[in-house]
Amino acid sequence: MQVFWSNKVEECLNTAAGAVSLIHVENRTMAILKMLAERVLTDLAKDIRQKYEQLITDMVHQREVTRQLINEGIQSIDEFAWLYHMRFYFNHKQTNALEQLQIKVANGLFYYGFEYLGVGEKLVQTPLTDRCYLTLT
Repeated sequence: MQVFWSNKVEECLNTAAGAVSLIHVENRTMAILKMLAERVLTDLAKDIRQKYEQLITDMVHQREVTRQLINEGIQSIDEFAWLYHMRFYFNHKQTNALEQLQIKVANGLFYYGFEYLGVGEKLVQTPLTDRCYLTLT
């Protein structure tokens, strides 16, 4: 979902409509959040429920970032308001599996090595979390 969201935001920012077209991303995110909220209330195994909760946490952050980009009138993928956030890109043409998934923050680039982290609790991502990621980058 992070790769999908990053791609959709950049597709919108690459159009002449820019931030205006981001409303479609926000609407899609809201629809998925609604579906997840309904699903998480059903009878689920503990690990599946945790995955849903983590996905909801990530998507709420994506919704807030999308709204921020809309409110600030961001028109380009090169504007710092977009580069400030953690972005995920999957390159299916890359032959080295460990370099297929890229994570970018500002001008930093990291490869996700598909290391398994388990299904632990996830903290809510806030503007402070974003600033910490940027500082660490």
